Amino acid sequence: MLREIAFHSFYLPTITVMFALGYFLTLALNHILMVTGAYRHIWHPTLFRIALYIAISCALSLTIYH
Repeated sequence: MLREIAFHSFYLPTITVMFALGYFLTLALNHILMVTGAYRHIWHPTLFRIALYIAISCALSLTIYH
């Protein structure tokens, strides 16, 4: 299992890369949900976005650390 990623002269934990990837996936999914109008049915969009980011980041990190 890959626990660290070498970036130039220092090591990054893999979880940092997973959080960044989760952020970009959340942005893409957020855009899709805005275009389709799904946010009209969500009570609190900001809380939903945060929960979506946490769920995606956790799912990505489970693929590495499981």
